[in-house]
Amino acid sequence: MEIIQALQKNHRQLPQRSSLQRALTTEEMLSFNRMLLGWVRFAEMETRYEKIARAHKQTFGWVFRPPPDDRWSCLTDWLENKTEGLYWITGKPAAGKSTLMKYIIEDPLTVAHLKKWAGTKKVVTSTFCFWNSGTQMQMSEDGMLRTLLYTALRHAPELWTILFPSKLEEYLLFWDSCSLPITSDEVHRAFRLLVDSAGTDYCLFFFIDGLDEFGGAHDRLVTMIQGLLSPHVKTCVSSRAWPVFEDGFQCRPSLRVETLTYEDIKHYVTSRFANSPGYRERRLEIPVEIDKLIDNITLKASGVFLWVQLVTDSLLKGLAEGDRFEELQERLEAVPADLEALFWKMLADVDTSHRGHSSQLLQIMRASRDTLTVLDFSYGDDSDPNLLHNAPFGPLDPQQAEGRACRMRRRLKVCCKGLLEAEALYRQPVAFAKVTYLHRTVRDYVERPEIWLPLLQMTDISFNLAHRMYNIHAIRIKRDHRPYKTSLSDIEVTDFWREVLHAIEYATQADPGDGAGLQTALLKQLDELSEHCWERKYPTYFADVEDTAAQPKHWSSIRKGGQLNTSFIHVAIQLQLTDFLQYAIALKPVKLFDANEWRHEAAIRLLMATLYYDQFAKDISTSELKIVPQSLNISLIRQFLEQGADPNYKIENALMAYGNITGSYTVWETHLREPNRTTETWSEVSLLLLHAGANPTLVNSAIPGVPDEVVQLALQKTKAWKRKEGTRRKTHRFGAIFGAGRIRIPFRVKLAVK
Repeated sequence: MEIIQALQKNHRQLPQRSSLQRALTTEEMLSFNRMLLGWVRFAEMETRYEKIARAHKQTFGWVFRPPPDDRWSCLTDWLENKTEGLYWITGKPAAGKSTLMKYIIEDPLTVAHLKKWAGTKKVVTSTFCFWNSGTQMQMSEDGMLRTLLYTALRHAPELWTILFPSKLEEYLLFWDSCSLPITSDEVHRAFRLLVDSAGTDYCLFFFIDGLDEFGGAHDRLVTMIQGLLSPHVKTCVSSRAWPVFEDGFQCRPSLRVETLTYEDIKHYVTSRFANSPGYRERRLEIPVEIDKLIDNITLKASGVFLWVQLVTDSLLKGLAEGDRFEELQERLEAVPADLEALFWKMLADVDTSHRGHSSQLLQIMRASRDTLTVLDFSYGDDSDPNLLHNAPFGPLDPQQAEGRACRMRRRLKVCCKGLLEAEALYRQPVAFAKVTYLHRTVRDYVERPEIWLPLLQMTDISFNLAHRMYNIHAIRIKRDHRPYKTSLSDIEVTDFWREVLHAIEYATQADPGDGAGLQTALLKQLDELSEHCWERKYPTYFADVEDTAAQPKHWSSIRKGGQLNTSFIHVAIQLQLTDFLQYAIALKPVKLFDANEWRHEAAIRLLMATLYYDQFAKDISTSELKIVPQSLNISLIRQFLEQGADPNYKIENALMAYGNITGSYTVWETHLREPNRTTETWSEVSLLLLHAGANPTLVNSAIPGVPDEVVQLALQKTKAWKRKEGTRRKTHRFGAIFGAGRIRIPFRVKLAVK
């Protein structure tokens, strides 16, 4: 870590292009570039973009043409303009903003116009789509910056010399310089370098979709985007017409989608109707009336594409069923013009016998912290109490998985009437299709309190949502289909722990406050399940214990920060699962331990509570979980001290998780190494440890930032400590002398004895 930090500092002080690249083969550079992309990338990076519908044929073409009567700011002029850096696409919810953005991104005309702006410089385009129906990363600033960096590096791999100039040396020194996750500081620094360096060899073009779905302060996001503007950086953004965006972008080139899509909507409806035999038959009979129906749909849509899609589906069903024109007109008139009213009508149309299941499925959708597949949903929807127990280890047979997923997709359509959808990608099995809301507006609607509370009341009292969510993640662990190996992979460990932590969180929610009930049963089950999974995948890892007297490795020891773990209790301490700990510790009280064994175990527990509590919070992929502690738990520390934990007991490799520091350290020594010693919590823990007998002589003027109250108590304890140490040393010395039989008798005494 010191070498890596020195390399990074050197490159920050003296920016340079590394000459090491010339010494590498093409294949070696490709390997380095793949490693770097994998380091910047996160799992859900492309999910949102893939879910955005492509524009229907012959729609949105007007965006590249000169606007009649200046109805919008000419996009082509802006793309070629050398001074204006921002273009704002705005409009109603579900009006097609994201679809229009995707159309512009993928049309070759965009790059052609941008080349006129960039001249001889290379155009580097990067795209990000905020999505508040996805994971935390998909609606965060870090997620946006990592995606923009990733797409820039993918299109221009040579940018590594600017963004991460020290990475090649790290790669050559350590082979895998990206084993530690990228930090937020590294992301922000690299992005600033990307923007600041534009104009020398390249120009930047950013697409940022859905600003209103950002999970932070929108005014800060607007300020950040305004800070990107320069003659060498262009940014095209989209959002709803909220005041914060109007205030920030109203003086910039822009267009409002719903005022420009009348012809696009009419073409969409006409082309979909044209493929219907029922429509063709009606048009032979009453051509004028049928054409009038299309006009009425287009007018009533008011520019909202999603409304048009849903209404067209309904009318196509009527045409297929042979509805008369009057009945088709009644269908159209029965559809509310307001999108939210339409959603309510769709829910109200669910058959009474299925409404409870509708509620359950929507609850599962809302409770999930990551995107679920159709197969995942099938497990969450399953009410079998023995589902997890009966599920075999290893992947499900592909045919069984596909059959189960197809049945689940039918159930989604029947129970949710299209508000939840699961469309597989090209050649993708249905089992792996992601379940999503039909549109962000659906999520916004169903989560409103006046809608959500009645939905909850439709569910039977026996439905335990947290238990169902636990089953999803526990089965994911059992179904892990990666082949067995002899070495541990960082990616596998990270993925495995993500599932474990999600399962733990839902287990604690399944029976909160009851350490002897369902919560503990699920956590014990998860412990056994995880142990079995890892023993099957890596049998040599757990069997390789050279010292037969050493405690066996626990499955949680595979994770950095878990090297000292020998039981699930240690995981529970790190996560501060107090309900479970009260029950688990009561099962094996102190009296059941050997004295030496307990001294070691008590010290390990104290170390976990004082130092290792933040190990999970450092992982950005799971830091948003409620079970991940963000601060010390004083009551746990006090409990372990009352049970006899010695703060001066030496623990081998206590700091291995903190910079791979070897050697033996006491809990007190590790606590004093904390760089931030000014917090109230640090002081409180320090006082507890000192009152419990921690060595006060270690607190001295050489340690900066120690609060006065801690220093004063240490001074008070020092005299008694030295007196105690003096007595202990004397006892130890005389005990050693008499115990070893080494009394030196003078020669004359020996003679007298003789």
